[in-house]
Amino acid sequence: ATDAAGHVAQTTRTVTLDRPPTLVFTSPQADAVLSGSVEVMGLATDDLGLEQSVVLSLDGQPAGQAGLEATGNPDSQEFTKTWDTTTATYGDHVWTAEVADSAGHKATATLKVKVDQPLRFDVWLCNASWQSCEPPPVDWTPEFTGTMYLKAVGEDDNAAVTQVELLVDGKSVASKAAASWQGSWDSTTVQDGEHELSLQVTTDLPQSKTVAFSVKVNNCDLDHDGH
Repeated sequence: ATDAAGHVAQTTRTVTLDRPPTLVFTSPQADAVLSGSVEVMGLATDDLGLEQSVVLSLDGQPAGQAGLEATGNPDSQEFTKTWDTTTATYGDHVWTAEVADSAGHKATATLKVKVDQPLRFDVWLCNASWQSCEPPPVDWTPEFTGTMYLKAVGEDDNAAVTQVELLVDGKSVASKAAASWQGSWDSTTVQDGEHELSLQVTTDLPQSKTVAFSVKVNNCDLDHDGH
């Protein structure tokens, strides 16, 4: 400013411009179909500095916090939250994240995904009383003679299990129009040697899942004397 005598006065003021932060989810993609354990990830950006963590919620309920980690960009930080989707119901779910900068400005982001666990199918070999059961052999072929007792149960979040079927060497030998089945198989119905037993579950979508294993049949040793 200048007065009548021509004197000049000036004032200098420093102003810091603070843009609000930005926040985005980077993984998984929106509307992704998820199952099992999933890493929910995002990126927060601010020119002056961010708080130390992101506040998360799932379907409107608090879901804890995720710490912010440095990236190659000094203005950006990333976060990761591990989510066990088996604890969630089938269908759509919405994640919400919120972050604040050092000036208190906030940013939020949302992510909608769908949880759909794969068709589950469990098979057990049991004793004759059905009181003791264990999974079938994996990566090895046991010798077997006599009667085998089997139990199988299928489950799916988004479909009705319509049938459980037992196949021997690819040929159906027993089936039941239900989500579970238990029954027996007699080794004397096949010749000695290696055979594949498989149990298959089917839903109304339709989709199916098979559990298969091999046994080495020795019907000559029905009396279990080793000959």
